[in-house]
Amino acid sequence: MRCRFGALSRSDRGVDDVRPFVSSTSFSNGIKAFAARFRDVVIGNGNNPIVRQVPGTLGTPQNIIGNLTINGSSTLDLGTSQWNQHNNNGVFTMNGTSRLLLSGTSSSAAGGTLTPVNGSNYPSGFASSLNGTSTVEYNGMHGISQTVNAAVTYKNLTLTRSTSSGNASKSSAAAVTISGTTTVNPGATLTLGNTVTNNGAFNVVA
Repeated sequence: MRCRFGALSRSDRGVDDVRPFVSSTSFSNGIKAFAARFRDVVIGNGNNPIVRQVPGTLGTPQNIIGNLTINGSSTLDLGTSQWNQHNNNGVFTMNGTSRLLLSGTSSSAAGGTLTPVNGSNYPSGFASSLNGTSTVEYNGMHGISQTVNAAVTYKNLTLTRSTSSGNASKSSAAAVTISGTTTVNPGATLTLGNTVTNNGAFNVVA
Protein backbone atom coordinates (compact mmCIF):
# COMPACT_ATOMS: atom_id res chain seq x y z
CA MET A 1 0.00 0.00 0.00
CA ARG A 2 1.39 3.41 -0.96
CA CYS A 3 -0.19 6.60 0.32
CA ARG A 4 0.64 10.20 -0.38
CA PHE A 5 -0.09 13.19 1.83
CA GLY A 6 -0.05 16.91 1.33
CA ALA A 7 -1.16 19.09 4.22
CA LEU A 8 -2.79 16.59 6.58
CA SER A 9 -6.32 16.56 7.99
CA ARG A 10 -7.41 16.96 11.61
CA SER A 11 -8.27 13.80 13.54
CA ASP A 12 -8.47 12.83 17.18
CA ARG A 13 -6.74 9.55 16.43
CA GLY A 14 -4.50 10.16 13.47
CA VAL A 15 -3.47 8.15 10.46
CA ASP A 16 -3.68 4.46 11.43
CA ASP A 17 -3.56 2.15 8.37
CA VAL A 18 -4.71 4.69 5.80
CA ARG A 19 -7.03 3.90 2.89
CA PRO A 20 -5.59 2.70 -0.41
CA PHE A 21 -4.91 6.06 -2.09
CA VAL A 22 -4.70 9.55 -0.68
CA SER A 23 -4.07 12.54 -2.92
CA SER A 24 -1.85 15.42 -1.95
CA THR A 25 -4.86 17.57 -1.06
CA SER A 26 -7.49 15.37 0.58
CA PHE A 27 -8.18 11.99 2.15
CA SER A 28 -9.93 9.47 -0.12
CA ASN A 29 -12.94 9.47 2.22
CA GLY A 30 -13.62 13.11 1.36
CA ILE A 31 -12.10 14.87 4.37
CA LYS A 32 -10.52 18.06 3.09
CA ALA A 33 -6.90 18.80 3.91
CA PHE A 34 -5.82 21.77 5.99
CA ALA A 35 -3.02 22.66 8.40
CA ALA A 36 -3.66 20.43 11.39
CA ARG A 37 -2.62 19.41 14.84
CA PHE A 38 -3.08 15.67 15.21
CA ARG A 39 -3.47 14.07 18.60
CA ASP A 40 -1.88 10.62 18.05
CA VAL A 41 -0.59 9.32 14.72
CA VAL A 42 -0.21 5.55 14.23
CA ILE A 43 1.17 4.13 10.98
CA GLY A 44 0.60 0.38 10.69
CA ASN A 45 -2.24 -1.02 12.79
CA GLY A 46 -2.77 -4.42 11.19
CA ASN A 47 -1.41 -3.53 7.75
CA ASN A 48 2.03 -2.18 6.87
CA PRO A 49 1.56 0.91 4.68
CA ILE A 50 4.15 3.12 3.04
CA VAL A 51 3.22 6.70 3.90
CA ARG A 52 4.91 9.40 1.86
CA GLN A 53 4.53 13.06 2.74
CA VAL A 54 4.48 15.43 -0.23
CA PRO A 55 4.69 19.18 0.35
CA GLY A 56 1.35 20.81 1.10
CA THR A 57 0.25 24.17 -0.21
CA LEU A 58 0.88 25.83 3.15
CA GLY A 59 4.49 24.67 3.38
CA THR A 60 4.38 24.46 7.18
CA PRO A 61 5.31 21.60 9.54
CA GLN A 62 2.56 19.17 10.55
CA ASN A 63 2.27 19.39 14.32
CA ILE A 64 1.27 16.42 16.50
CA ILE A 65 0.05 17.08 20.03
CA GLY A 66 0.28 13.43 21.11
CA ASN A 67 2.48 10.53 20.01
CA LEU A 68 3.84 9.29 16.67
CA THR A 69 4.17 5.50 16.17
CA ILE A 70 5.38 3.42 13.21
CA ASN A 71 4.59 -0.30 13.56
CA GLY A 72 5.47 -3.55 11.81
CA SER A 73 7.23 -3.13 8.47
CA SER A 74 5.55 0.21 7.75
CA THR A 75 7.50 3.10 6.24
CA LEU A 76 7.19 6.83 6.84
CA ASP A 77 8.93 8.82 4.09
CA LEU A 78 8.94 12.46 5.15
CA GLY A 79 10.92 13.71 2.17
CA THR A 80 11.86 17.25 3.16
CA SER A 81 8.64 17.75 5.14
CA GLN A 82 8.29 17.78 8.93
CA TRP A 83 6.15 15.96 11.48
CA ASN A 84 6.90 17.55 14.84
CA GLN A 85 5.53 17.41 18.38
CA HIS A 86 3.77 20.65 19.22
CA ASN A 87 5.02 21.14 22.77
CA ASN A 88 7.89 18.69 23.52
CA ASN A 89 5.36 16.38 25.15
CA GLY A 90 5.06 13.13 23.18
CA VAL A 91 6.90 9.92 22.24
CA PHE A 92 8.09 8.91 18.77
CA THR A 93 8.18 5.09 18.61
CA MET A 94 9.46 2.78 15.89
CA ASN A 95 8.63 -0.92 16.26
CA GLY A 96 9.40 -4.09 14.29
CA THR A 97 11.24 -3.51 11.01
CA SER A 98 9.71 -0.09 10.42
CA ARG A 99 11.58 2.57 8.45
CA LEU A 100 11.86 6.36 8.60
CA LEU A 101 13.26 8.22 5.56
CA LEU A 102 14.53 11.77 5.94
CA SER A 103 15.66 14.10 3.13
CA GLY A 104 15.46 17.46 4.88
CA THR A 105 18.11 19.62 6.52
CA SER A 106 16.17 21.45 9.22
CA SER A 107 13.19 21.49 11.57
CA SER A 108 11.15 24.47 12.66
CA ALA A 109 8.24 25.24 14.93
CA ALA A 110 4.78 26.05 13.57
CA GLY A 111 3.51 27.53 16.80
CA GLY A 112 3.91 25.58 20.03
CA THR A 113 7.10 25.30 22.04
CA LEU A 114 8.94 22.36 20.47
CA THR A 115 12.73 22.23 20.38
CA PRO A 116 13.75 21.79 16.71
CA VAL A 117 16.35 19.19 15.69
CA ASN A 118 19.35 20.77 13.99
CA GLY A 119 20.53 19.66 10.56
CA SER A 120 17.71 17.30 9.53
CA ASN A 121 13.95 16.88 9.57
CA TYR A 122 14.03 14.06 12.15
CA PRO A 123 10.72 14.40 14.09
CA SER A 124 11.32 17.16 16.64
CA GLY A 125 9.93 17.62 20.12
CA PHE A 126 9.49 13.90 20.89
CA ALA A 127 11.24 11.53 23.24
CA SER A 128 12.37 8.74 20.87
CA SER A 129 11.99 5.00 21.42
CA LEU A 130 13.52 3.11 18.48
CA ASN A 131 12.85 -0.60 18.91
CA GLY A 132 13.10 -3.96 17.13
CA THR A 133 15.23 -3.78 14.00
CA SER A 134 13.87 -0.43 12.87
CA THR A 135 15.89 1.72 10.47
CA VAL A 136 16.34 5.47 10.16
CA GLU A 137 17.65 6.49 6.74
CA TYR A 138 19.10 9.92 6.00
CA ASN A 139 18.70 10.16 2.22
CA GLY A 140 19.25 13.77 1.19
CA MET A 141 19.97 14.44 -2.47
CA HIS A 142 23.25 15.51 -4.11
CA GLY A 143 24.61 18.73 -2.61
CA ILE A 144 22.56 18.41 0.58
CA SER A 145 24.32 18.24 3.95
CA GLN A 146 22.45 16.50 6.76
CA THR A 147 23.35 16.17 10.43
CA VAL A 148 22.63 12.80 12.07
CA ASN A 149 20.51 13.41 15.16
CA ALA A 150 22.70 12.27 18.06
CA ALA A 151 19.99 12.58 20.70
CA VAL A 152 18.64 9.08 20.00
CA THR A 153 20.02 5.51 20.02
CA TYR A 154 19.46 3.98 16.59
CA LYS A 155 18.72 0.32 15.93
CA ASN A 156 19.90 0.52 12.31
CA LEU A 157 21.22 3.64 10.59
CA THR A 158 21.48 4.06 6.81
CA LEU A 159 23.10 6.97 4.97
CA THR A 160 22.08 7.36 1.33
CA ARG A 161 22.21 9.78 -1.61
CA SER A 162 18.71 9.89 -3.09
CA THR A 163 19.90 11.14 -6.50
CA SER A 164 21.81 9.11 -9.09
CA SER A 165 25.04 11.11 -8.98
CA GLY A 166 27.03 13.56 -6.91
CA ASN A 167 27.74 13.58 -3.20
CA ALA A 168 25.38 13.81 -0.23
CA SER A 169 27.27 14.56 2.96
CA LYS A 170 26.22 13.47 6.43
CA SER A 171 27.89 14.56 9.63
CA SER A 172 27.61 14.09 13.37
CA ALA A 173 28.19 16.99 15.75
CA ALA A 174 27.91 14.81 18.87
CA ALA A 175 28.42 11.17 19.83
CA VAL A 176 26.14 8.79 17.90
CA THR A 177 25.11 5.32 19.12
CA ILE A 178 23.83 2.51 16.88
CA SER A 179 22.91 -0.82 18.44
CA GLY A 180 22.53 -2.60 15.09
CA THR A 181 23.93 -2.08 11.61
CA THR A 182 25.25 1.13 10.05
CA THR A 183 25.26 1.29 6.25
CA VAL A 184 26.89 4.03 4.16
CA ASN A 185 25.65 3.71 0.58
CA PRO A 186 27.37 4.95 -2.60
CA GLY A 187 27.38 8.73 -2.94
CA ALA A 188 26.97 9.35 0.78
CA THR A 189 29.85 10.45 2.99
CA LEU A 190 30.01 10.55 6.77
CA THR A 191 32.08 13.15 8.59
CA LEU A 192 32.53 12.43 12.28
CA GLY A 193 32.58 15.39 14.65
CA ASN A 194 32.59 13.06 17.64
CA THR A 195 32.60 9.34 18.43
CA VAL A 196 30.34 6.74 16.86
CA THR A 197 29.49 3.68 18.95
CA ASN A 198 28.39 0.90 16.60
CA ASN A 199 27.47 -2.40 18.25
CA GLY A 200 26.71 -4.22 14.99
CA ALA A 201 28.15 -4.28 11.49
CA PHE A 202 29.49 -1.12 9.84
CA ASN A 203 29.07 -1.43 6.07
CA VAL A 204 30.46 0.96 3.48
CA VAL A 205 28.99 0.05 0.09
CA ALA A 206 31.24 0.86 -2.88
